Amino acid sequence: MNTPKSPTPQVERGAWGGTCVNVGCVPKKIMSNAANLATGFHFASDYGFSGDSAPRFDLAALKRARDDYVKRLNAIYERNLKSAGVATFLSSATLADAHTVRLEDGALLQVRVPTTQVDSAGQSATIMSRGRHPAQPAQPSHNPAPPFALLRVCRPTTS
Repeated sequence: MNTPKSPTPQVERGAWGGTCVNVGCVPKKIMSNAANLATGFHFASDYGFSGDSAPRFDLAALKRARDDYVKRLNAIYERNLKSAGVATFLSSATLADAHTVRLEDGALLQVRVPTTQVDSAGQSATIMSRGRHPAQPAQPSHNPAPPFALLRVCRPTTS
């Protein structure tokens, strides 16, 4: 059993930074900014700009620059976690019990929850991001699942 020194080990299935950095907000904003620049170039003459040639666009170069930027952010996230003393694991994970996380290779991590992280009933909790793909329930229900991944407080059931 591995007990990390930090109270909150970080387990990430893909690259560090999560959905927003890797496939969501950040790469989308880069592509959106490129589209806005293209629109600006198209209407530049309406605003007094002139030139002998129109700018050329290279989609492959944009994709490389976007991917390089995301990789830099991944490295920053990993470096900051490690410099803060956080144990990091590239893996998927499941809860084995109230204080144990099982990595995909079978390794077990003991999770120490600080006493400040307790609910109103005095129970400690482990916060786990589901990391699932968006989904809607097949049938409408009184409390439908949201169409995005949420942080869930997971507690093992007692028998």
